[in-house]
Amino acid sequence: MKIINKIIHIILTAIFPRREGDLVTWLANLKAKIAIHGGTLGLTGQQITDLQNEIQALIDQIQLAEQKKMDAKEATDLKKSKKKNTFANLSNLFKNWKTLTAYTTDIGKDLGIIALPDAFDEHNYKPKISVAIEGGKVHVEFSKAGSDGGNVYSRPRGEPNWIFLGLEIHPPYVDTRPLRQPNVPEEREYQVQGVKHDELIGQPSEIVSIVVGQQQQ
Repeated sequence: MKIINKIIHIILTAIFPRREGDLVTWLANLKAKIAIHGGTLGLTGQQITDLQNEIQALIDQIQLAEQKKMDAKEATDLKKSKKKNTFANLSNLFKNWKTLTAYTTDIGKDLGIIALPDAFDEHNYKPKISVAIEGGKVHVEFSKAGSDGGNVYSRPRGEPNWIFLGLEIHPPYVDTRPLRQPNVPEEREYQVQGVKHDELIGQPSEIVSIVVGQQQQ
């Protein structure tokens, strides 16, 4: 029975496209062609109509779900942009207020713009980073402070684009990637940016570099 079920699963996944966009196209074609071939296959007019309605309902639901995904992403991106701009404006405003002769500590406390000495300033947080070779792998160490972790990025020295390696919540991050060319040492650059509640915070770390594969010379 397990073998039969597996075979059925393979057949069905081969028929129905997995990608939502491809599936919608496939369903639209089926809906149109069932009107042509339905009678030949023994369906009545009502059965053809009911089947087309069922197919269209699935198409509508898939498109609705995809639209909600896009709307959610747009809303999240807009929120991040708004937070960044507003926090930057407020920070500048607070700095100006604190230079005024009329400003007092009591006013700052009442407005909630005086951070506690041990409070984590996620807007100005900048990870401290270091790299070292251990066991032939690059260990990327960085400070978490009050963050949840950090996104680790790397690039070959001299290239403009960063490669996202992963989110690390328990430093160090261990880069296990092989050399791009076997037995040819390469210099890699690394950078980390803090993450809190699944969002990037603060400023990127300094860029550090290290030569990988020297021991193979």
